[in-house]
Amino acid sequence: MFLFGSYPGVAADAYSCEVTATYYLSDDGAIRPSNTHQKSRFMIDRNNGNAVGTFFNKYVEGWKLVQRGSRATSLVSEGVFMGKPIYRIVVYSFNDTRQKPFVVEDHVNAGFIQIFSGLCD
Repeated sequence: MFLFGSYPGVAADAYSCEVTATYYLSDDGAIRPSNTHQKSRFMIDRNNGNAVGTFFNKYVEGWKLVQRGSRATSLVSEGVFMGKPIYRIVVYSFNDTRQKPFVVEDHVNAGFIQIFSGLCD
């Protein structure tokens, strides 16, 4: 588990994110609102892509930074289990506003994809 509070100065290099909407990919290819939405929070380190929070399940073995965010690109990170990504986080870090929109794809349950969205500070 990666703890941001135990490293000085890390909080300034991390996004604090709140999930505000939950969706699922249906059999007909449409994205539909989920009835099981619970507001939750997580943090993601801008430099290495490590994410923490009860939002993610205990099976995440580590995080892989796919793309470092910049004024021109999104921050993209994947939570990995047994060498395969089970979470994909995309923070729209190029957005000019203080709050950055994000989306998380949850591939934990085979054959069922959940999609979460919200804002990061």
